[in-house]
Amino acid sequence: ASSLVAPYVCATIGTFMKYYPEVRIYVEYADSAVLQSSLRSHRIDFALGLSDSFIDENIEVEPCIPVKLYAIMCDTHTLSRSREVTFEDLLKHGIILPDTTDNLSYALKKYLHKDIFKLRIKGTVGNSQECLAIIEDTRSVTLMPRLNIRNHSTLTARSIVGLEQPLMINVSRMFDMPVKCSTERFLKILKDEVCPRLSVLEDAM
Repeated sequence: ASSLVAPYVCATIGTFMKYYPEVRIYVEYADSAVLQSSLRSHRIDFALGLSDSFIDENIEVEPCIPVKLYAIMCDTHTLSRSREVTFEDLLKHGIILPDTTDNLSYALKKYLHKDIFKLRIKGTVGNSQECLAIIEDTRSVTLMPRLNIRNHSTLTARSIVGLEQPLMINVSRMFDMPVKCSTERFLKILKDEVCPRLSVLEDAM
């Protein structure tokens, strides 16, 4: 999965394990290229990501999770003084990205018609929580859903002008791979239970 949706995946795992304790779960957080390779080699049953790079004749893609991207920063950062930020605002600050550059690049190109590599990217890190730890210790900014900072009291989220509408995280599966009952149950919990619950939680943040 893309680490952008880590809160959704973790919450789903917790519920799934209560219902199906006998099922063993493997989660891989990576960019689209790695996930696509794992999908094609049948190392994973499905992938969750924002990019549409999975779309081809061998892969089934369907909408799954609506998420909204925010600019994340320390609550003392100069950008935190505004209720929303623009892409031009972000150009003035160092950016630390989780290891989902292709997903973020896709979103910025599709909805803002902007090139992510024009940002002052100072680095990418392995996952969202490592990324947030760096944001807490620096004057840098990152891009991810607001839910990711719910346990980080010194961080704040600001809307990005042009990205006010939720983006759709897709679930991708190989057509030639038999659908497992456990996969269907996991995705049902994700869509029917976890997404509505976390949506309420995010709105209350």
